[in-house]
This record gives sequence, structure tokens and C-alpha cells, in this order.
Amino acid sequence: MVIRPSQEEINTKLKPFFISVWLHSHQPVNDPNDEGSELIVTWTTDNPADQTLQEIIESGIKDIDWEANAQDYGM
Repeated sequence: MVIRPSQEEINTKLKPFFISVWLHSHQPVNDPNDEGSELIVTWTTDNPADQTLQEIIESGIKDIDWEANAQDYGM
């Protein structure tokens, strides 16, 4: 699933830094026979220099619904 910003957000509201994380879980969300689930999340932010890597990631993904957005992967 891709959640894209509107054209207005692209033109007027995007911040100068793009952050991407590829998250994995050993727990599948739909099919218990799969090996796990994963989700790639990308967002924009102001200068993250005053934050640790963990703080940047936690703030970027805090409102993501894993169950609704992650996809299972299997063998």
C-alpha cells in the first residue's frame, strides 16, 4: 500500500528531508503459513540532526497501522 501526498502538499508542505525505513516482523499479518510481514515507510521531516536514529524512526512510524498496511512474505 502506498499513501501518497496530494499535489498541494508536494508543492507547498513537503519538508527538506526524506526518511525511509524498511520494517520487518517475524509475525505475518494475514497468513499464518507465511514467514513474516514487512512494510516500507517514507516520510518527510525538518532537519533531524538533533534526534537519534531511534527517535527519528519512532516519530515517523508512530501513527502507522501495521495490521492494515504491512504485507506478508513467505517462502
